[in-house]
Amino acid sequence: MKNNQLELFKGIVKEPQTHKSMIRMLGAAPTSDRDLNDFYATDPESVAIFLNRLHEDGIRLHQNIWENACGNGVICKVLQKFGYYTFASDIVNRGYPSEKSAVLMDFTKQVSFRWKGDIVTNPPYKNAMQFLENSLKAVDSGRYVVLYLRLQFLESKGRLSFFKKYPPKFVYIHSERQSTYKGGIVTKTKPNAVCFAWFVWQKGSVSEPILRWL
Repeated sequence: MKNNQLELFKGIVKEPQTHKSMIRMLGAAPTSDRDLNDFYATDPESVAIFLNRLHEDGIRLHQNIWENACGNGVICKVLQKFGYYTFASDIVNRGYPSEKSAVLMDFTKQVSFRWKGDIVTNPPYKNAMQFLENSLKAVDSGRYVVLYLRLQFLESKGRLSFFKKYPPKFVYIHSERQSTYKGGIVTKTKPNAVCFAWFVWQKGSVSEPILRWL
């Protein structure tokens, strides 16, 4: 038998198995194809599904929520429909809430102030750990930090020590793959979907994570 992993995929997919197509099939995007600032807008349906389930579980976020990688405002708009007040910031002015009122902030830098509320965001995946660490520093004890990330965020050996010290309280896993939109450009045909989950930290909690499916 040939020791060639590409042979295993013959007959499963139709396109030639180039390096790029293999990566896409496994739920990622080649580095050369990714958005410059790793901006992939969330599908509003993904946000609504999560919030509905969160409320069904009796979990109500703080009335004031900071979206610190707001992009074009998708998450903020859905949160507002659910009755929350939002504060939005991003490293790039993407016109939300408007060109003139956009708050520019590089959240990968040290955060020196406290946020009296919760944080909900879909951060650039390459900076996810920096967003997580700084978000937990910014909120008060007992408050929630919610990150929308690829499920594979759980599997890194480099993050293991952090997870042991600061485990997520809940992980809400989408049972169906979800789409995000490169550069915030919504297309008629949805892009390749990926396994996503909402990682919920409650500052100060060290209990074993609870997995729930959406």
